[in-house]
Amino acid sequence: MAYPTLAPLALAALGGLALLAACGGDETGNAPPANLPPSFGVATLDVTYAENGTDPVTTLTINDEATASVTLSLSGPDAALFTIQNANQLVFVTPPDFENPQDQGGNNVYDVTVTATDSLGSSSTVDITVTVTDIATAMRFIDPVFASTIGLGTVTTPTPSGMASISFTGPRGDTMAERPLLIVGNGSLASSRSLADGLALRGYLVGLTDAQSPGDLGAIAMTFAGGEFASLGIDTQAIGVAAPGDAAFAAQLDSALADSPFTAYAFAPDGADPRTAAGQFYTGLLAEGGQ
Repeated sequence: MAYPTLAPLALAALGGLALLAACGGDETGNAPPANLPPSFGVATLDVTYAENGTDPVTTLTINDEATASVTLSLSGPDAALFTIQNANQLVFVTPPDFENPQDQGGNNVYDVTVTATDSLGSSSTVDITVTVTDIATAMRFIDPVFASTIGLGTVTTPTPSGMASISFTGPRGDTMAERPLLIVGNGSLASSRSLADGLALRGYLVGLTDAQSPGDLGAIAMTFAGGEFASLGIDTQAIGVAAPGDAAFAAQLDSALADSPFTAYAFAPDGADPRTAAGQFYTGLLAEGGQ
């Protein structure tokens, strides 16, 4: 039996379709675009980050033709100390502590590499160096002892219980510029006055007040942190609050300052030897990382 033959024109058409299929093109003869790797825009990134922070270290911008399909992974010496949140934010797993560095070098310089990989396997990287900086606090401020102190005046500020009077003392002969502020409550007690004098001799700007409730002392600290008395030269990143009290009082004081970066410490009630209370306070400072 004889089979019909295809016309030459039809054969040519079939051959063209086969050529297009072999080349991976479309009906127009255009080849599909090559898959480009995701892009960070930079190969390295240096970030300065203050200790104890919980905000993202950096938010990465990633360019890709299919951004939704890009995933990030971490590698490098300090990768285990970081994680990725919200798809593109680099964060510390635990807030870094300047006094207790966890990086491989032990010098508060953290190294991590972020790799962006798209769904087709193309990838690129960015090397990130995060330098953690110190936040000065009253806990870590121990100055050479001054010979004497001087009264700097009295101010008043509102508290939940009413207006509180705070008398300020500092080291004589010093400019007081950017001094850490230590607020000492229950100023009518001999131990409080002794503590205030001792701290002023060691370079603190001390505010002594008769206020003693945790809520009042917390409100005073917040007032000074807000800059209302900036002319006193207060370092608003280094405010501490101390008052006589037992363990229950200490817990209440911590609670009153829970949403602030301020340091709280309750020392022993007034006794026969006011130096005992001051000694306990200094012991507490050192236990918290005083230098």
